[in-house]
Amino acid sequence: MKKLLFLMTLVMPMFLLAQEKKNIKTRKQTVNLSRPVSLKPDIKIRLFKKLKHLPVRIVHDGATNTFYTCNIDGWVFKIRIVKGVAQDEIPFLSPEEHHINYLQGMAFYENTFFLVGNHNNITNSNGYGVVEKCTILPDGSRKWTTMLTTEVYPSSGTLFDHAFSGVCLSADKDSLYVASGSRTDHGEVKNSGEYKGLREMPLTARIFRIPINADKIYLPNDEAKLDASGFVFAKGVRNEFDMALNSEKRLFGIENSGDRDDPEELNWLRQNHHYGFPWRIGGNDTPMQYTPYKANEDKLIPVEALKRNIFFNDPDYPKRPDNVTFTEPIKNIGPHANWLRDTATGKMYQAHEISTFTGHRAPVGLVFDADSTLSKAYRGSGFMLAYAPDGEGGYLPKEDTGGDLCQLKLKYDNTPQNYQVSVIRLVKGFQRLSDAEKVKNDIYITDLLGNIWKVTFSGKGSKIKK
Repeated sequence: MKKLLFLMTLVMPMFLLAQEKKNIKTRKQTVNLSRPVSLKPDIKIRLFKKLKHLPVRIVHDGATNTFYTCNIDGWVFKIRIVKGVAQDEIPFLSPEEHHINYLQGMAFYENTFFLVGNHNNITNSNGYGVVEKCTILPDGSRKWTTMLTTEVYPSSGTLFDHAFSGVCLSADKDSLYVASGSRTDHGEVKNSGEYKGLREMPLTARIFRIPINADKIYLPNDEAKLDASGFVFAKGVRNEFDMALNSEKRLFGIENSGDRDDPEELNWLRQNHHYGFPWRIGGNDTPMQYTPYKANEDKLIPVEALKRNIFFNDPDYPKRPDNVTFTEPIKNIGPHANWLRDTATGKMYQAHEISTFTGHRAPVGLVFDADSTLSKAYRGSGFMLAYAPDGEGGYLPKEDTGGDLCQLKLKYDNTPQNYQVSVIRLVKGFQRLSDAEKVKNDIYITDLLGNIWKVTFSGKGSKIKK
C-alpha cells in the first residue's frame, strides 16, 4: 500500500499519473462522500461547488470575485461568483500556453498568475523546473513570461519525485519564493532509466527566491553555481508543498515527511537556513546515516514500507555538511495532531511536544488570517489542512484520522529564536484535501474528489473594508 493517495496523485512520476487519475475518477463514482463536521459552534461548513476536474490549487481574485483552480495536467479553470453562487468552471489557461505538463503551484496577484511545476520527459526519466508568469491585460489578452527554467535533471521514477510545487509572493511583492521538493524519500539512492547511483540533486530539496520581474532565469544543476547565483533562499526541505506569510510578514512552510513514522513539519523559513533534510526529518535523525543499521528492528518503519526495500544499511550514505547548523521544525504543544510512535515499543502516544505534526498527516493548504478579519478566537492564526484517504488507510495511525482543518496558534519564543504552535482541530471528516484560500471570513477548501467547500467563521470580527 502506498503512503497516501495524495502523494501518489501530486508527486508521482508522469508515467504513473494517467492510470492513477483513471483510478480516482472510478473512486469518485463509488465512494460515499462523507460530510465534513464542524467541531466549533461558531464555524459553519457547506459544499460550495462540485467541479468536473480535480483541483490541486485554488486562488481568488478579489477585484472580480472570481476563483481560479488548476489541475496537475496544467489546466487553469475560471469560476465566477454571481450573487454568492459559483458558476460553472471554464477552462482559462491551457498547458500548451505555458508548457508545464506537471503543474503543482499557483499564485495570483492583481492581474497576474504565477504557475510553478515541471516539464517532464517520461521517456528519458528526466525533466526541468519551470516558473511562468501570465499577465491579463486590460483588453483580455495575455502576456506570458518564462520567469525561470532549470537545467534538465533526472527523475527518480518513484513516488518521491516531488518536483517544483509551492509558491508564495514576498511581503513587499517584489519576489517569489519557489519550493523544489526532493527526489528521494530520505536520501537513499534512486536509479531510473539511464541514471544510476543518484540521490538528491543540487536543484532539489531547497527553496529559491527570484525577482517578480524575472525573465528567463536559468538555474544549473550545479551546487557551486547555484550558491553563487543568489537565488537559493533555503536548503534541506523535503517537500515544502505550501508556503504562506503570517501577519508579521514572516514566511512559513508545511513539509511532508517520508515513509518512516517521522513527524511532519511546520517551518519558519528564513534566508540561508538549512532545515536538515535528508539527515534530519521531523526532528529525528535519519537512521540510514549511521552504520550498521537494521531496518527490520526500526519500530518507526510501517510494515508495508519495510517491504519496499528503501530502508537498509547504507555505509555510503552522505556525511552531514560541515559547519552547518540545522534549523529545527516548530514544536507542537497540542492538543491535537501530536501523536508519536515510541521507538522502543512501537506504540502510539500523545506527546507534550512534537516536531510538528503526527506522521503521515500530509499537511497541505496553509493560510493565515494575515489581514485580521476573523473573530477574536481565530484572529491572526494560521490554518492548515491534512489530507486523508477515503478508507484506504495509508500509513496514518488510527489515533489520528487526519482529513481536517486545524487552527495554528503560533507563539514566538525568543530563546531558541523560533516559534511553538498550538494545533486545534476545527473541522473533521474531509477526504483527499489539496488546497485552501482565505477570503475575508471564509476559508475555501478543495479536495481531489472535485469539491470546493466553504468554511465560514461567524462571530464579531474586525471591520472588513468593502
